[in-house]
Parts: sequence; structure tokens; C-alpha cells
Amino acid sequence: MVATDKGIITMLVKDKLLPRWQGKTCPACNRGSLSSLQQRPGRRTWVHRCSYWKCKQYINPHHMHPFFTECKGSEGHSLQIQAAVLLLHLCNIKQSEIHKLMAVNHKAVEDMGKKLAQGRRKYVEAVEKTIRFGDGVSWLDVEADEATFDKRDISKVPSMRGLVKGNDCIMWEQWCGIVQRGTQLIKDKLRAAQYQYWHKDSDMWLETGKLVQHMM
Repeated sequence: MVATDKGIITMLVKDKLLPRWQGKTCPACNRGSLSSLQQRPGRRTWVHRCSYWKCKQYINPHHMHPFFTECKGSEGHSLQIQAAVLLLHLCNIKQSEIHKLMAVNHKAVEDMGKKLAQGRRKYVEAVEKTIRFGDGVSWLDVEADEATFDKRDISKVPSMRGLVKGNDCIMWEQWCGIVQRGTQLIKDKLRAAQYQYWHKDSDMWLETGKLVQHMM
């Protein structure tokens, strides 16, 4: 929030949340190369400029970014504000709280949440085929859970007409997550934590084999 306009760009590039545009091919003309950061004449914004004489386009550091927008006017927000909203989402802060903390329109907060979810989805789809649990020989423990993220009426979608059967016209999007359990060292640490904090007189881990009891 206190970073300067140039400082926030440097920070996000260092954290690999923004690409290094300097020296890259201009996305507008695909011929020239982009300059280092420079302040646009007559404005306070920091941009890269194309070297091709027929283009000379100014390119924002967050041009075509999947999370950050380039909107102007009342709908636009500075890169500092957008980066702070993204950070709060990554810290699992509720959207209603982000709206109050940042004094940002709730639609902008919700939009950032949707973009983050889409980014995570694309990443999982790109790497899920390369994920492998264990060595392929011995058995190991994994934990799995499922969640429903979206549902929509597809009865009037032409491209999905073949999927509609009778009244079953609601499409649900469900995801299943699988993670490999930690080592015994991690289990020992958890056991020590629950022993000191919850049960000093009895060891729930030894009695039930569970760290947390869930009772209906």
C-alpha cells in the first residue's frame, strides 16, 4: 500500500507476479522490442515503450495480466490496491472483510477471487498428469476431499443440448483433491501440539489414533 508506482512494479516483478517486459517483443506489433521502465510523458504511470518506429506503443507492466486490470476511471484501481486485494485473497481473508479493509467495490473483490480460482484451475489441469504419489511399488497414505464450485442451467445452451436429458439440465462442477500424507516427523509434531494444548492428562492420539474428533 505504501509502495510507489515504480516500487510496486519492481516488487511484483521480483516476486514473479509480473513478467519482465524489458527486451521482449512488443505484443502490439510483434516487431519491436520493449524498453526499460520509463515514466510516460505528461502522466505519472510507468510503462515500457516499443522500439519499432511505426508502433511506439506504450505497454503497461501488467498488460494482459490474468489478475490485474488496466481499467481507468471510477472502475479502475491502482496496482498497489489490486496487489493488496490479491494478497488478502491468498491469505484466505473473507471477501466481505476485504471489501471493508480496502474500501474497494465488492464486485472488484469478487472478480479478483474468480480470477484467482481460474488461475488455480488452469495450473492444476496443466500439472495434474505429472503428479505421482510414492515410488509406484509400495503403498502409501493419501487424503482426499471433494468440493462443488459451480452449478448452472444448461437447458438453453445450444452447444450442450445433447447433454440435457429430461429435467436433468443442471451442470455441477465438482473437484476432487488428493494429497500425500506427511512423514512420521510431522505426525510427531502434531501429537506434541495436541498433547500440550488439549489433553495433558490423557493422550487422545494413543487412545483413538486421531488428532481431532468429529462428533455429530
